[in-house]
Amino acid sequence: MPEPPPAELAPSCAEAGVLGVLPGIVGSIQALETIKVLLGLGEGLVGRILAVDTTEMEFRTFKLRVDPNNVVTYANRDRIEVRDLDGLCAPWLSH
Repeated sequence: MPEPPPAELAPSCAEAGVLGVLPGIVGSIQALETIKVLLGLGEGLVGRILAVDTTEMEFRTFKLRVDPNNVVTYANRDRIEVRDLDGLCAPWLSH
């Protein structure tokens, strides 16, 4: 995003909250994906997003496509800074 959203559009974790066990579930999935990549097992989530709906206990994956208008890319990763913006974290491209 070229400009960060207004703070009122991004609720804090204290306001929006997460179910206590959710970070453990997501962390376990991340650990498994790391092991798969390191050992060359199966098909990883590279190029896809895993969406987890714990209310309905549904897992869905979405394929990612490159956005040619997005200036924040792997190719210019050395220019990307993460700044704290009034309590929000957002990637920022340095010029």
